[in-house]
Amino acid sequence: MNKNSINEFCELINSVFEYSFEPKNFTVNTNTNLSSLGITYKIYPACSILINNSAPVDKIIMIVQGSVQIHCYNAYGEKSIQGIMYAPDFFGLIEALTDISSYTSSVITNESLGAFSIPISLFKIALNDNLKLANIVIQKIAEFSSLKMQETVEENLYKPIDLLIIYLYKQSKFFNFPYTIEMKRADLADLLHIELRTLYRYLQTLQDSNMCTHRKGKLFITKSNFINLEEHILTLDEIYTVRK
Repeated sequence: MNKNSINEFCELINSVFEYSFEPKNFTVNTNTNLSSLGITYKIYPACSILINNSAPVDKIIMIVQGSVQIHCYNAYGEKSIQGIMYAPDFFGLIEALTDISSYTSSVITNESLGAFSIPISLFKIALNDNLKLANIVIQKIAEFSSLKMQETVEENLYKPIDLLIIYLYKQSKFFNFPYTIEMKRADLADLLHIELRTLYRYLQTLQDSNMCTHRKGKLFITKSNFINLEEHILTLDEIYTVRK
């Protein structure tokens, strides 16, 4: 594996993390040697499995747009949705860097998105060779740790309906309105650790307060919904500050 190939690979990753791609704008330069390094790029439809829990660790997935769900399973095969992650991001990184032999969770696409599959051996070589890549990896690990700490704070301080409000706000924050919440209700209840019937009751409460919109079985966040969600979260922040 020559130096130019490693540099080309690292520049690809740098470009992904320096610019938030939209599906219609992102193209892969077919004149590069990336395929010869074992790197592939593919558009995956919604509900695709990018990484399968317990499968041997042989690749790192890098998504360049869209979002994914992280699923974990217990010994009985029962699923728990641990969170939603957004592009750009790596998956399989922790397992690769800690020499865990199998993936500890499944990564499922929320929507159609583009992703690179990168061989573990190539990623490790590039990581040792390129300072920019090392900095990106350190930053992503730090962001992940910060996110998990924030989620722990929210789960300990806020009521379940407030966690739902925070989720709806975060989901729609960076998109045009009206924004459709694509996650199935059962999965959303699982993510928030509440019963499905409780979720439906909360959603009705939020619709009555103009924080979400139901139409033909779909859940939307309009601009006015978003403003009300944001105002409620600001109130939560004030309460939390007083408590501290």
